[in-house]
Amino acid sequence: MVKKPEDHDWRDCTCTFTGSISAGSPVIGADGRIEKGDIKLSGVVVDHRYLGRSQKYGMIPDFEIDVRGKSGAVLKIGLLDNNFQVIK
Repeated sequence: MVKKPEDHDWRDCTCTFTGSISAGSPVIGADGRIEKGDIKLSGVVVDHRYLGRSQKYGMIPDFEIDVRGKSGAVLKIGLLDNNFQVIK
């Protein structure tokens, strides 16, 4: 559980997340992030930024995370919106 933003550093961790794919490419929303979806994806965290507590998800701390996939492309995801999970 993330109690403070500085509690975790996910850089270089392999992770999974969910997103929306259309015609073999991620669907990117107006906010620059991959849109929510049911497709499970994975990659390596290259950076993350604390966004504050999410009013949408019950005041849980939220982050924007940059994830590099196999292709080398970097996607922005939302910790809560895209169901981010570190693979242990």
